Amino acid sequence: SQPIQASQLTSRINDRYAEIEPNFGQDERYEGVYVQELSDIHTSDRTILYEPAAKISKNVLTLFGIVALVILIITWTNYMNLSIAIYSRRQKEIGIRKVMGAEGRDIVFQLMTEIVLISLLAFPLAMLMVHGVLPSFNYLMSISIPTNMIWSPIFAFGILGVAVFTGLLSGIYPAIVFSKRNLLALFKSKINTSPGRFGFGLRRVLIGVQFVLLISMLSLTGFVYQQMVYINEKNLGFEENGVISIPTAGREQHTILRSRLKTLPQIDFVGSGSIPGTDPFNQTTYKVQGKEEVFDDAHVIYAERDVMRAIGVEHPVFNSLTEGKRRVHLINQSLAQKLMKTYTLSETELIGMTLIDEPEYTDPETGQVGFPGVIEGILPDINYFSLRYEVNPMMFLIDREQSWAYNTVIKIKEGEELPQVIGLIEDAYYEAGNTQPFSVDFLDQNLD
Repeated sequence: SQPIQASQLTSRINDRYAEIEPNFGQDERYEGVYVQELSDIHTSDRTILYEPAAKISKNVLTLFGIVALVILIITWTNYMNLSIAIYSRRQKEIGIRKVMGAEGRDIVFQLMTEIVLISLLAFPLAMLMVHGVLPSFNYLMSISIPTNMIWSPIFAFGILGVAVFTGLLSGIYPAIVFSKRNLLALFKSKINTSPGRFGFGLRRVLIGVQFVLLISMLSLTGFVYQQMVYINEKNLGFEENGVISIPTAGREQHTILRSRLKTLPQIDFVGSGSIPGTDPFNQTTYKVQGKEEVFDDAHVIYAERDVMRAIGVEHPVFNSLTEGKRRVHLINQSLAQKLMKTYTLSETELIGMTLIDEPEYTDPETGQVGFPGVIEGILPDINYFSLRYEVNPMMFLIDREQSWAYNTVIKIKEGEELPQVIGLIEDAYYEAGNTQPFSVDFLDQNLD
């Protein structure tokens, strides 16, 4: 059978799903199933929740290609100017060859052959330089291009073709110019530097283009530098240093691990739950109780109080968790501002209202609509996700102790020796019954 296109499969699945679940099929907010080809996982331009692999935008790859092409153009123009300067010193040699009977095509062939050979001689040197620099480049970019890839036939012949093309492009103009120059001009001591028909000689144009490209590249580099300074100095709204996360097999293992770690003087806080430095997750719908309008732009953050304390986020409402309360509901400033503007409320009036998460769901046993929670406080906006995303409305469901645990978040005291503390944490990790290989995610490294 013929392979089906992703778009056709998407349409067929959604049509069938609408028959099975009419409520979803008729809901304007439901966007349907999205089918993605495996070949598009790494370069898809669509933002997909819970994407299974890291992506890079096609625009980024195109940008790298443009930068490489600009550098090649600078190299070509520079090489062409250099060729003209070199051959200008060989005018008398070319003139003598013409006196001895050489024709224009012989001069062109000689000069083109010489310049292509020079380009080919530089080829192995360039390959060796790439081979030597590649490990450092991989480390800088956090990628893993294998060293043997640059010696593969396809890659090597591709670069060889670029080397030959560079030689041909750079040498064709000076070769043609000197092959057509008359004997009297060739035996002059200096190269003809006339400005050309329109007041611009080719060499001047090449130099001008080269400087324009260089200045443009430097300007863009300065812009990128300013972006990096902004990212490094941006206040994300939480503390990132000394915060680590390790996987946990379950609630029981987390409880044992937490009790052991709390006895260590090098540890400040131990908890379980979501921390910043990840891609967006838990996108949800919500509504205010008693109102009809349903919104779909919020994210839900589940975490224990000690996780919030680990990242330096505090609120007076958290104190009720130590007084016996199991969970508190808070919202961020963005969600508060949206609700206050939509329903003309003050912040005081907003506190105490009930917010219903996933109002389209109804419990079949109790008839409860969605998952209601009373707004008990407002947190400042936190850049939980990448700075590529605006700070969206967020709901924070903070527990004294969660009923599940897929990770353990630890705040290490400032000034402690990390290798020593990580070793103690690893010992406690296995003593708690975890069998998955020990691994550590550093919050500051994830953000970097």
